[in-house]
Amino acid sequence: MSLIVFLYINNKWISVHPVDLYKLACEVSESSPSIKASQLKSIEKFVEESTSYLV
Repeated sequence: MSLIVFLYINNKWISVHPVDLYKLACEVSESSPSIKASQLKSIEKFVEESTSYLV
């Protein structure tokens, strides 16, 4: 939910199927803290590919 608010404040919106967003959240929550850097890169890539500017 924080991501959606942050994007909206910055004139962006995420265009992704809710199941895909849920899968990402589960993947991140189940991951080991030792792979934090790779998870952050994965999240960044996901957000970049899924967002667009609001008109």
